[in-house]
Amino acid sequence: MELLSHTERLGWKIDLNVDEAVFLNSIYKGRYPSEEGLLPQGEPTVEDAKRAVKLALQVCDSFRKSFS
Repeated sequence: MELLSHTERLGWKIDLNVDEAVFLNSIYKGRYPSEEGLLPQGEPTVEDAKRAVKLALQVCDSFRKSFS
């Protein structure tokens, strides 16, 4: 969510909507749950991991296009 917010303030457009940013944030919290306790929604599934990687690659591609 911070990444999305910062990029919008800087005037950059990345290919990620708010729902996708919330999803990525939940996966991050699942991996590093110190602030939330022990994985409140359970461990991410294989499908969750694949979706997170796809979204991360999408964000990287957006940045590459912005700086090319």
